[in-house]
Amino acid sequence: MRNFLTELNKETDTFILKGGTGLLLSYGLNRFSEDIDLDGAKKRLKGFVEHYCRNHGFSFRIAKDTPTIERFMLAYEPTLHKPLKIEISYRSRSIPAHTHHCVDGIEVYTIDRICQLKTGAYQGRDKIRDLYDICFICDRYFDELSDSTKEQLKDAMTYKGFEYFDYVTSTQDDALIDKNTLADLYLKMFEKLDLLYSEEEVEHIKENSVEKEDDEQKAWSR
Repeated sequence: MRNFLTELNKETDTFILKGGTGLLLSYGLNRFSEDIDLDGAKKRLKGFVEHYCRNHGFSFRIAKDTPTIERFMLAYEPTLHKPLKIEISYRSRSIPAHTHHCVDGIEVYTIDRICQLKTGAYQGRDKIRDLYDICFICDRYFDELSDSTKEQLKDAMTYKGFEYFDYVTSTQDDALIDKNTLADLYLKMFEKLDLLYSEEEVEHIKENSVEKEDDEQKAWSR
């Protein structure tokens, strides 16, 4: 992934990395992310993908090609890995310069912008990875978030409170996300956002997380 992105950014800085892979490669996220998600304004990526695959002996197929989305499946080690999914969104007419920068040769959104996008995603869907990524950002980069982003986060967490936390953690499993760690980060985030909670709610979250981890370990041991 890193090689593809650094070579891309030697050619152009018009494609901006976002999502979990942006957090993984540029901000130290401690979970693996397996896809490349980019935002682009005008220029299409197909020509670069063809050039990159030809130079490296890889194959690819076009999974989607519309005015707003390009999606490629790149088979870089077909005997060892599933294809690398590369998706580019062209929904933005322009991408403001202040929302992204270059980190180690990769053009990526600022942590503030990634947090905004992750919060919007969590508001629109219930995915444990979105919640974990938001908690990671608040734990590591809270002081770098703008006031407006903190307010967006606060609104989202107020609306999707402890009930949604219970729902997400009880219905979804991710081998790379420890639910006890997630519960601790979630409570720290609520404290930083000044979202008051009772001692009963704190104990409820911790106890539920421990129970879920125990249930999963029992299931694996069968």
